[in-house]
Amino acid sequence: MTDTQMSWIKNYCSTENPKSQIGIDMTYNMGPFYVTTLTFPHPMFVYRNKPDKHPTTLAAVMTSVTNESEDYEYFASSLHRKGITSFIYGTDGELALEQGFEKVFPVSSDPQFSRKNENIHLRCFTHVESDIKGKLQQLKVSAMEQKRICSEILGGERDGRRVKGLVDCESEQSFKSSLLLMKLKWPAEFSKWLFSTKGRIRSLADTLETRASSGRPR
Repeated sequence: MTDTQMSWIKNYCSTENPKSQIGIDMTYNMGPFYVTTLTFPHPMFVYRNKPDKHPTTLAAVMTSVTNESEDYEYFASSLHRKGITSFIYGTDGELALEQGFEKVFPVSSDPQFSRKNENIHLRCFTHVESDIKGKLQQLKVSAMEQKRICSEILGGERDGRRVKGLVDCESEQSFKSSLLLMKLKWPAEFSKWLFSTKGRIRSLADTLETRASSGRPR
């Protein structure tokens, strides 16, 4: 990344005065190489035909021959050495990526009340939704029931307005009490999966409580 791109991350994606959020993605396999990108919606620019939307801007790129946690720890360490000491970033649930970045940029316990030099790690809303739907389909839950459970957890949109779900709870106590009531109506295997840390850095229930961004991912 260039000095200009570094300054963008420091200015726009800092937890002290956030205007944007870094998206870290490893979905590109180019022959024997993996390509990991850092992108963010640049707050200085808007689309001509969509003035309320910011274009996605490339901030940094890493190529590697593997996609292990050590690769992502190296990537994160490189950013840290360049003076990026704290920032807001989102990932799609890739375990190795989360492990590598959180070794260098440990997360705040509550993303809504971060302090200086704390980091906020969010999960992509769309990938969380896909994970939940995938598990319900695996358990052969009916389409109507899948829709109900997803709506209870993630909320939705009706007539252009946000319909709140579990992720919109404003306090830990509210989240836990709502989750307890919802669990009673869910398949037991689904609840067990929701609280499992298998293949994850933390359970999805914990992610929903503190790190899933409400609304569509930015």
